Amino acid sequence: MRDEAPSSRPAQVASVLQRALQERIVRGLSDPRMQGMVSIQEVLMSPDLLSARVKVSVLPADRGPLSVAALRSAVGFFRASLRESTSLRRVPDLKFELIVPTEIPSSFSSTPIVEDPS
Repeated sequence: MRDEAPSSRPAQVASVLQRALQERIVRGLSDPRMQGMVSIQEVLMSPDLLSARVKVSVLPADRGPLSVAALRSAVGFFRASLRESTSLRRVPDLKFELIVPTEIPSSFSSTPIVEDPS
């Protein structure tokens, strides 16, 4: 039995989906719940390529739940759009998840960049 490296196909498909979904979101949805700036942070594919977890962030954060509800209700629209815009044989099931920022990254600390010479 050969020892094979894990397939890079899920990562390739995830990258294609992330780009295509972000382009579709940028062009806009007609759902009034879609508010704020929606950004796809990550797409995680199942090993069999049948489902994808799409992690999104929304700014301002208080609009996140409504925007994700709009994305979830538009899954059929997104799958049809992906079928047309990609060369995938089978478009995976999409599950949208909201990423809520829990803390400010340490690179954004309140320490001044330039110190006062006095």
